[in-house]
Amino acid sequence: MLISHEAPKNIMNVVQEYTDYDYCLVHLMQESNEYRNFFFDAKKKNRKIILDCSLYELGHAYDINKYIAWINILDPNEYIVPDVFQNFEDNIKSFEKFMSIHNPFKVTGKTIGVVQGKTYKEMKESYMFMCENADKVAISFGYDYYIKETGEDYKPLAFCKGRIMLLNRLIDDGVIDYNKPHHLLGCGLPVEFSYYQQNKLKYSFIESIDTSHPVLNGYFGELYTEDKMGTKRPEKMVDIFEEDVSASQLSSIISNVKYFRNNIAMKVD
Repeated sequence: MLISHEAPKNIMNVVQEYTDYDYCLVHLMQESNEYRNFFFDAKKKNRKIILDCSLYELGHAYDINKYIAWINILDPNEYIVPDVFQNFEDNIKSFEKFMSIHNPFKVTGKTIGVVQGKTYKEMKESYMFMCENADKVAISFGYDYYIKETGEDYKPLAFCKGRIMLLNRLIDDGVIDYNKPHHLLGCGLPVEFSYYQQNKLKYSFIESIDTSHPVLNGYFGELYTEDKMGTKRPEKMVDIFEEDVSASQLSSIISNVKYFRNNIAMKVD
């Protein structure tokens, strides 16, 4: 699995040293010169870049026409097609509208279609649609569907178990396309990725992941240990994007990032 962690702007260069690619939030490209220059530099370094439509951060996908403009400017390796959270029908319409406006043949990047729905039937149909129409399929960490399926009261644990259950059900139904690369958006609890690494062959379709979990926890002084990774901060990375990170906070962040890579996701080159 290729790993990326979003981070506050004054330590992006440091965190980049411990990641495999850079995950770009389009609304920050519009808002921050430092952020924009970081990704232009990443492009010059031939770093892999995935551009995101900022749905999780904004509560809705970024404006389609402005998003297309940024795709043409940055020319990322891959980009999320604007999606509609947990709405199966509107999400399909959004994908089709985007593709009708945007000519993907003018850029080299690949499309990422995000699965959306409220029931397993909708998830399955959405997954099959994205497999057929997108270059890569993404599955989010935070569907309400996971809470219903797992019955867990603690949402992060429900999200953690729920995505595993969804993937297993798609595999058992013979729906998973092992020839199609997959991306996992965020996480409830980082221990989820350990499960995939322990069953690498079964989950070989997972190509990339992104999560700010180790950065957020480190920023607030919560260190990963063998016995403690079970909390999820209520904040989003964008909530601390403009904050100055102290030396002690940076030390905790890097400790978590290293632990994530060496003990959780266990990246193998």
